[in-house]
Amino acid sequence: MTAPLRDLLDELATDLAGQPAVPAAQVWTAGRRRRRAARVQAVAAVVALALLAGLLLPLAGVRAPGTYARGADGVSAFPVRIPRQWWVRDLPDRPGPLAGLVQGRYDEEEERQRWYGLSPSGARWLLPDVAHRTDQYPTLSPDGRLLGHLETPEGPYVLHDLVTGERTRVAGFEDNRDRSPTDLELSTQTPSHWSPDASRLLLQSSPPHVVDVGTGRASPVGDAPGLAAGWTSPSTLLWLREDHEGGDPSGPLIGVTAVVTGLDGAVLREVPLQGAGTAVGDVSQWTGAVSPDGREVVLVDDAASSGRVQRYDLTTGEPVGVPVSAEVAGTCSTTWGARLVVPTTGAWWADGRAGAVALAAQEGRPEVAVVAEDREDARCVLWARDALAEPRGGLLTGTSTGWWTWWWPELLAGALAVALARYGWARWRRGSIRALRPRRRLRAEAPVTDWYA
Repeated sequence: MTAPLRDLLDELATDLAGQPAVPAAQVWTAGRRRRRAARVQAVAAVVALALLAGLLLPLAGVRAPGTYARGADGVSAFPVRIPRQWWVRDLPDRPGPLAGLVQGRYDEEEERQRWYGLSPSGARWLLPDVAHRTDQYPTLSPDGRLLGHLETPEGPYVLHDLVTGERTRVAGFEDNRDRSPTDLELSTQTPSHWSPDASRLLLQSSPPHVVDVGTGRASPVGDAPGLAAGWTSPSTLLWLREDHEGGDPSGPLIGVTAVVTGLDGAVLREVPLQGAGTAVGDVSQWTGAVSPDGREVVLVDDAASSGRVQRYDLTTGEPVGVPVSAEVAGTCSTTWGARLVVPTTGAWWADGRAGAVALAAQEGRPEVAVVAEDREDARCVLWARDALAEPRGGLLTGTSTGWWTWWWPELLAGALAVALARYGWARWRRGSIRALRPRRRLRAEAPVTDWYA
């Protein structure tokens, strides 16, 4: 007889000492009942583990797509962390407003760029073939409700309402790869610009066109006086014009002028930005971003060795605050909402320390606003302006990027699995031992202590 069984029988004999004899049939019934209860407890432990894992792993949108209240009209938060996600589903018709759009790695085999919709919790959905083997960037309205992208390389351009699922198709627009040029040909790797009230969308074609979101009608703006930087009001656009020495485009850059026009292309005013000629190496489609109130513009220099960010007043042209040095990503938009968020290169391609920096307006120093798990290879995030109102997530880990900060759900789930497995096995084994039948059946009148002896 094994020691555990002997101990259990000793304990049973002590408990029953001096008590009336118990019929053997009751003993067997009680044994079966204990064994059944122990095994039920073991199964319950396994079920509890599964439920706990199901609740734990999707925490903060880490491993599964997030959800929204279907009645939400806009987004008001952004994720502090963009973690690894094991299972990424296709974007549904009505996911609710998104916080941003994430550009993933380029798929060499399929020759396409993958884009994802990003929820405020950090969960992602795979967008439809937005790039379609081109470099056409999708766009997201300020409230995160409208997603704009080409439906096919030949068009049309689609405005997808993420709350209702409705789609407005704008005919004529197409990509500019391997086709004869047209007026509605969209430029590659170029951001689109939404009006502050999200009623209009400026698309970078040649010439640029403004799309009325309500009707889907596209109207040409006229010859662009520079590169688009955004809207200063629901009816006026801001452009950045390079000023070269002697008026020769190939000559040295001596200044940058902010040009405000109407929707018909008529110039309303020009504001030279003081010192911008030396502050910016050159003006690209990613250089400028307009403040939410339309009173300031920020110029982002993406030079690898001297990248910096400088704000300017659009009334006087004078710099606002001090410049901020940052390793700015060269092919991703700056978003100016409640925070000024500038994408950086250090996170997306190198060490994963910072996905973006939020600039402290007064002190002039950057602070980390978003971090991304480096294996996700998130190359760019195009934010919905309203999402920058409030950070979400990162209560335990903040913007730390230690390996455990990305894997703590798996580590915790593994530890709980081991603990529950040990508990379940112990309960199963204990129940089986306590309910072991004797080698021979006892007479109904035999006391319990007879078969122990």
